[in-house]
Amino acid sequence: MAKAKTIQALSNLLKILLHKPPVVVELLQKSPSSSGLYPLTVTMTPMTTPTLVLPVTFDLIGLFCNDIDTRLVAKQLRNRLQEQIKLIAQTIMVDKATNDQDIHSVFFFHFNLPNQHVPITIPYPDLPLSTDIRVIPSPLPDSSLLSLRTKLHQTFCLPTNRPFLRKTNRQWSPWKQEARLFDPHVSLNLTEGGDGLALVNGSYLYYHYMQEKFNDKGWGCAYRSLQTIWSWFRCQGYTDAPVPTHREIQQTLVDCGDKEKPFIGSSEWIGSIEVSTVLSHSLQIESRIHHCSRGADIAGTGRLLQHHFRNQGTPVMIGGGVLAHTILGVDYDEQSGDIKFLILDPHYTGPEDINLINGKGCGWKRMNFWDQNASYNLCMPIRPQEI
Repeated sequence: MAKAKTIQALSNLLKILLHKPPVVVELLQKSPSSSGLYPLTVTMTPMTTPTLVLPVTFDLIGLFCNDIDTRLVAKQLRNRLQEQIKLIAQTIMVDKATNDQDIHSVFFFHFNLPNQHVPITIPYPDLPLSTDIRVIPSPLPDSSLLSLRTKLHQTFCLPTNRPFLRKTNRQWSPWKQEARLFDPHVSLNLTEGGDGLALVNGSYLYYHYMQEKFNDKGWGCAYRSLQTIWSWFRCQGYTDAPVPTHREIQQTLVDCGDKEKPFIGSSEWIGSIEVSTVLSHSLQIESRIHHCSRGADIAGTGRLLQHHFRNQGTPVMIGGGVLAHTILGVDYDEQSGDIKFLILDPHYTGPEDINLINGKGCGWKRMNFWDQNASYNLCMPIRPQEI
C-alpha cells in the first residue's frame, strides 16, 4: 500500500509539473534489483504523440541506532522517499527555467562536508531527455551546474575557492574503490611536529613502481609521482579525468611538442619540468618550479614548503640526479634551522600493505636523504581557486 501511494504521489506531482497528463508511473520490477533498488519509469501518454520517458532513481541514506524498531526505520525511509519525490519535481522546475525548457533526469548525490558527521544529499539534473530515441544523451557537465553549486556553497557556508559539491566529490564515487592505498602518511606519528609542521591538505592515492604488474623499475619514479599528484586533484574534485598511464603521459608530452614521437613507449625518464608541462596541458593546472643548484640547498626550502602546504596543500614532486620523490609535508624549525621532509617514495616495490609501506615507502627524511652535490627541481602545483 505504501509503495502504491508513493507511486501515485510521484504521478500527481509530475502531472502538475509537466502539464501533459496523463502520466503513467510503472515499476520495471516487482522485486528489488541486485542493488536493492526498485527501477521505475515515468511515461507521458497518449502514445499517439511523442513519448518522454523520465528515468527516476531514488538514493536514500538513513542513520539508525542498532536497537531501533524496524517499523520506525520503514517510516523514516518512506518519509525520505517522499521528500526526494518533491526534490525531483523542484529540481526539474528550476532546470526547465534555466536550460531553455529542456528536461533532464535527476540523480541524487551524497556529500561529506567538513566538520559534519552526517552526509548531505543533493539532487542534480543529469541526462537530458528526448522523444527521439536515436539521440544518445550526454550528462550535464559540472561547469553547467556552477550557479547551482555557488548557491549551495552559500547555503552551507562553504569556502568559495575549492570544490566540495562537484559530482566527483560525492560519497562512494567509483574511483574511491581503488585498490591502491589512500593517504598512507596519516598512520605515521605526525603529532611530534611543532609550529613548523605543514602537511598536504587532502586525499591522494599512492602510486609506486611495479603497480598493475608494469615494470617501470629504474625509470618510472617521476611518472609515479605525477600520478600521485594527479590523483590528489581527482580526489579533491578538480577533475574527473582518469589518472594517466606512462604511455599516456608520454603521448601528452609529444602532443604538446615537448618530446619527439620515438619517446612514446620508451623507458626514458622525465623530470619536474615535464610533470608541470603535463599538468598544465591536460588539467590546466599551473605549477611553480623552484631550482636548487645543489642538494645542500634544499635545507633552505623550509619556509617555502611551509607556505606551499599551508596555502596550496598539493603534493610536491622533487627530481634530482636520476631520482624523483613526492614531498607530502615539512617540519621546519625556523630558529634552529632543523628540517625534516615527509617523503612518499615511488621506488617502493612491495605490496599495498600499510605496515610495510610506512618506513619504506612513506616516512620522515632528514637532509642526508638528498644527494648533496646533485641539482634538484621542485614542482609545486597551484590549487585552482574555483568551486
